Amino acid sequence: MYVTVSDAKTRLNELISSEEPSVITKHGKPKAAIIPYDTYIKWVRAESEKEDNEAIRLSEEYFAGKRTALSQVEMDFEINTK
Repeated sequence: MYVTVSDAKTRLNELISSEEPSVITKHGKPKAAIIPYDTYIKWVRAESEKEDNEAIRLSEEYFAGKRTALSQVEMDFEINTK
């Protein structure tokens, strides 16, 4: 469901009670979303798992001699640009 900012203000209780995501638009463009908390938690866990898996992959490459050691900043960059 797409709603304007002004509609979202007046219908906030309805929107957060819904099991369906709502996209809030401003000047006709999507700007924010309201999603059920359980959906949000699943998304956060999935993103965290992806980052963990990428860190493990980079570590395995290092220990296999396929890459040099990375600083924490370099590792964060590698993980977050995949």
